[in-house]
Amino acid sequence: MWQPSAAWRLFFTVVMYLYLGMIFAFIVALLGFGLLHRFHPLLLLIGAFVVSIVVHEIGHYVAARQLGMQVLRVRLWWLEIEPLQRGWRCRIKRYAHKTPTGSVMALPAVDRPWRRAFIVFALGGVAANVLLLSILGAALAFVRSDEAAIALCVALCVCAVPLVNLLPVKAVVDTDGIIAWRWWRHPPAESDLLGMRALSRLISGTLLSALPQDEAAAFARLSEVHAVYCAVVLHQERGEWREAAALGHALDAAVPKDAALRSAYAELILYVRAEIAFSRAAADRDASLLPDSKMLRQVRWAHECLPVRCGAFRAWLEGDARKTEAMVRETLRRAALSIERASPQRERLLLETLFGRNVSTL
Repeated sequence: MWQPSAAWRLFFTVVMYLYLGMIFAFIVALLGFGLLHRFHPLLLLIGAFVVSIVVHEIGHYVAARQLGMQVLRVRLWWLEIEPLQRGWRCRIKRYAHKTPTGSVMALPAVDRPWRRAFIVFALGGVAANVLLLSILGAALAFVRSDEAAIALCVALCVCAVPLVNLLPVKAVVDTDGIIAWRWWRHPPAESDLLGMRALSRLISGTLLSALPQDEAAAFARLSEVHAVYCAVVLHQERGEWREAAALGHALDAAVPKDAALRSAYAELILYVRAEIAFSRAAADRDASLLPDSKMLRQVRWAHECLPVRCGAFRAWLEGDARKTEAMVRETLRRAALSIERASPQRERLLLETLFGRNVSTL
């Protein structure tokens, strides 16, 4: 995909530092008046910065929802928020690899135009910041004390900082400006989007085994870990438990050597490892081979259904029909909450393959 040249990055990096330097100079000049008695300067700066980042991410989220995009995750510092079909869930998660201060992950539906969606989505955060700046600027006309006016001016300066996202500079992830310009002037080739389209179909309700062949292949090529994940899931959906269980060595070989990549794929690696353990238990009909309680606790965020599915399988092996039925219902209930609309169909398929009957008869 298109990226700005090194020369342009250097130019806009200089522009960014000049812009931030100007803002910093204004803030120092405003604080130099010494009129902020009721407003603690440090708390004012931190509060304005936090509000500006939150508003920026809300802008991305609102833009995504208005465009019919599926929001996968919202991240603010260490707070991670994930929408469900009904409600939300959140956690505090600190990664070993670098992550942006705030981010919103979203994908359009396959049957909708992607170019306009990504342009508007990328500019939604900056648009929200401009709206915030307009409100603060309008509020200046109504304040009557010099102290309040200076506090508002300081807040205006700080809230203008996220506007640097429009500049195509080097960052942890592509800036909003790079994404918007790429989709406006240099739309990615269709072949470059196949992996993303595959993910969009999975979220929309298509099983991995039902993906178009070119999209499934592109999804598997995203990384070696994704390739093993695809192989495990495909074997499970076909009821090939022993073949899925045999992929443990392939997963070990796929774990990235780079620490940052290993951190980025950590939850996917753990989830695939847990599914391989489940497949081994299913192949041998041996509950002792199921993932241990520690692994199930760790994998619960990545896949809430797996721990309950393990409980259903264990109860079935023990001959406890009532508990099996309750755990099956809970598995399907949790699957129905997932933003991945294929999850209920996949869980039902796995349970029916596992038990050899329609789960509604359990």
